[in-house]
Amino acid sequence: MVGANVGSITEPLCGRESRQYDLYTVWYNWVRIHKTLKVTPVMAAGLTGSLMNMEDVVALIDVAAPKPGRPKAYKKRPVQQGA
Repeated sequence: MVGANVGSITEPLCGRESRQYDLYTVWYNWVRIHKTLKVTPVMAAGLTGSLMNMEDVVALIDVAAPKPGRPKAYKKRPVQQGA
């Protein structure tokens, strides 16, 4: 059965490789116009009526990213004398 172990293809991906795969999947489905469909797969499925570009994808990533906060103050350790 072809495609039975699709999860096993992405299982070893971790960290940066996984994020690259996710970004490629978003580009493939939301940005790239397919020759046979003449639209993106997302538009063909009826999920959106407008074409997205990578700037739109980056804007969505920026909105979802956590905002950087103040750095935590370090706890001062007592200085050991004579050690």
